[in-house]
Amino acid sequence: MSFIWRFAADPWLWLVGVVAVAVRAIRPGLAVVIWDEINLLFWSSRIAHHGDWIWLSNNWVDWGMSWSPIVGHSPLNNYFLVIPYLLTTDPLFIRLCVQLMGALSVVVLYVTVKRYFGTFAAVVSGMTLALSPYAIENVRHAINPSLAPLFIALWMLTGLLGYYENRRWAQVLHWLFLGIAAQNHPVNALLVLSSLILLIHSLRCQASQRRATIVYTGLGILIAALTYIPWLLGTFGGEAFRSGVMSIRIVYPEPQTPLQLSELVMQFSRLASNTAFDTIRRSTTSSMPNLWAPIALDNMLWIHTIALLLGSVMFTIYALLKPKDRLPYLLIVSVAFLPLLISNLISPDRIRDFYLLSLPFGTSAIWGVLLSKIAQWKPIGLILSALAAFVVSFTFAWLSIGKFYWLAHYGWEQMQRAPMDVLVDLVNQWSRQADDVVFLVDAFEEQYATVDTQRYFWTV
Repeated sequence: MSFIWRFAADPWLWLVGVVAVAVRAIRPGLAVVIWDEINLLFWSSRIAHHGDWIWLSNNWVDWGMSWSPIVGHSPLNNYFLVIPYLLTTDPLFIRLCVQLMGALSVVVLYVTVKRYFGTFAAVVSGMTLALSPYAIENVRHAINPSLAPLFIALWMLTGLLGYYENRRWAQVLHWLFLGIAAQNHPVNALLVLSSLILLIHSLRCQASQRRATIVYTGLGILIAALTYIPWLLGTFGGEAFRSGVMSIRIVYPEPQTPLQLSELVMQFSRLASNTAFDTIRRSTTSSMPNLWAPIALDNMLWIHTIALLLGSVMFTIYALLKPKDRLPYLLIVSVAFLPLLISNLISPDRIRDFYLLSLPFGTSAIWGVLLSKIAQWKPIGLILSALAAFVVSFTFAWLSIGKFYWLAHYGWEQMQRAPMDVLVDLVNQWSRQADDVVFLVDAFEEQYATVDTQRYFWTV
């Protein structure tokens, strides 16, 4: 309890938390409705209000290869959204819950970084992640990957508590959170590589407690495995367990060119530093009233990327020189790089940016720790660190404000891509005249699908 009260009394934590909530939860219906969201919300509402149980989540995807076992997302994502649907039928509230989960992940990262690197690093890391346009963008919709950030943050915290501080309960929860994050989106399963680093470190450096570590790790893996039972039934149980799958589509992998280092660096920079954030809209709407940050600022953000790369190399060397005492450094670097590198190496399809939601947690922590080290060279180092943290956070905020302004004034102009709050108003009006509502959404391969909402999908 003292641990909880100590952090609850931390004014910096409240500042980071309030900022994270404010930029994520403001106008939850502003973003457009997308196909994945339609499917996920529809069947979550059917479970909550009609008992139409499902064993696979939205988007049953056959990758066009006989060896691929993943034909759909885990239904665990639907089960999570059933909880808020038991309280209301308003999809805006469901989005708000997802956005608040994203904000809470920022708080958990702050707690983790403060515990192992100090307050200065925690404030910088927390504010960087809180204001990151990429991190904000990916919790605007209630889709599978959007549920992952909170569990990724909890996975990081329990990993260090369990395998660096030897807390047994944390060792169990660590694997449970990993199992959940991997079901939010399969790319998160690559975080197991970082978990193995933590486990091996504990077995090597705490040899006298290996037996207990193995037992509690095994218990955590077992509990995590139990959460996969519905997904396994939906995947291998035949048609009887696929009655709730809303869309069946075959996706053939895009032709893969040899892995280019420059492409990896570009993707890393987009996710870590928000370079090239919405450059098309920023350029095409520059003649209209807007609040976009100048595209020239991307050059400055590349300095941030270079600093992160240099800091990662330094922290890796620093941790390997004395691994027993410096495990937290190795964890944040591995979270930032391993999923990015391995997924691009092994995936038959292109790895999209929103698959890699773990990366900003690692890079935000690296940025905070790097500046905290520089800040120790007082007074010049402290001034430069504070200035660098302010400039990056201010630029991130500017980009986020520009995107928010664009959504509010121009985002609804795309054909059949209206914001959710606009559609909710329309459905409310239509529902007074008919029992069912049919509407159009932007679907896969530029086709449009009709969906019977049956009153419980939207607020009707």
